[in-house]
Amino acid sequence: MTPLIIIFKVEKYGNHCGIYFESIGYFDLSLIGTRELSLKDSKLPKSRANIYKFTEAEYHKSINFYRKQARLPREIIEMEKQERGWHLTKFAGDFILTFRNKRSMAVESQNCVEWLLYGLELSGKQFPNDIVTPEQLDKWCKANLETIGNNVCLQEFE
Repeated sequence: MTPLIIIFKVEKYGNHCGIYFESIGYFDLSLIGTRELSLKDSKLPKSRANIYKFTEAEYHKSINFYRKQARLPREIIEMEKQERGWHLTKFAGDFILTFRNKRSMAVESQNCVEWLLYGLELSGKQFPNDIVTPEQLDKWCKANLETIGNNVCLQEFE
């Protein structure tokens, strides 16, 4: 069971991320909290994505973590309430940089990137502390992981 890290793009820029485990499903942390979906689910972002193969851990602890309910930081939820649809804009994923540039280890205040990386760290992998945006994660994945798909439509991928 090799997980795939999925970075969703808006205008070719990292906007959101999630992780897919073959035969289990896709997990992410969105505005409604944690989700477990099929890659064909209509609730999945319709944007293009870059997909990377992650092979360096035992994943049962990660999967257990991803299945627990979590929420995005209050600041992100409030920003979406103020500007409906804001989360779909090109630089929404960078909003976290307005209040921190190092990863939070407190699950109750993690964004989608911090949550994804924290879950993988539970299974033994360590990541740099300064990856907090989807675009930063995409650049790290490009440099460190095998690329499975570039600019892919997920509904056609599974």
